[in-house]
Amino acid sequence: MANIPTRQLSERERQLLELARQGFTDQAIAKELVISVPTVATYWGRIRIKMGPLSRPELVAHYVQAESADRMASLHAENESLRRRLTPATEEGERAAPSFDSILELIRKAPDAVLLVNRLGEILLGNEAASTLFACPMEDFSKLRVGSFIPPEVHEVHRAHREQFFETGVRSRMGDHHGVQAQRLDGSRICITAAVSMAETPQGPIAIVFAREAEEPHR
Repeated sequence: MANIPTRQLSERERQLLELARQGFTDQAIAKELVISVPTVATYWGRIRIKMGPLSRPELVAHYVQAESADRMASLHAENESLRRRLTPATEEGERAAPSFDSILELIRKAPDAVLLVNRLGEILLGNEAASTLFACPMEDFSKLRVGSFIPPEVHEVHRAHREQFFETGVRSRMGDHHGVQAQRLDGSRICITAAVSMAETPQGPIAIVFAREAEEPHR
């Protein structure tokens, strides 16, 4: 898809697109937003001025793609910031490696779900947002493997990707995951957007997983 400028949309225009994404008709949108149907049509006209002369489905599709890209960019920024702070300095004169307590504090304050995972798939740490997202008590993360939150049908694929990730020693992101299936501790399914990168720590390489709930699976 072309790069459509969605950031210039007003809050009301975003509301309109979000409701359309959920399947609302113009009549239903008017009722939901307490405006008239002609006003809804006016907003569609304003959206087309900003995004281009596209059909309603095309406008919604571009909006969803842009929102997914923004979420992924946000996750990558958080992920990279934490990765840099987890990775000890290697050049003389640079900062010292962070303490374990400071790492815990960084992860605890992260607004998105964060899991630290070793090459065996063991979860080293999980924050409060991860506890909420995966319906798992924080104290239980250290007893579990990351496979606990991955659907059984993709366990083998995930294991192969994880082994390759740690084997190659790639420090950049392992991959972008838009609206893929994950599961909570009770087995119920959710869709997430996730970003993964690697950090070298005194205890060896670890994978940093940032995740947040997504609206719908990517197909």
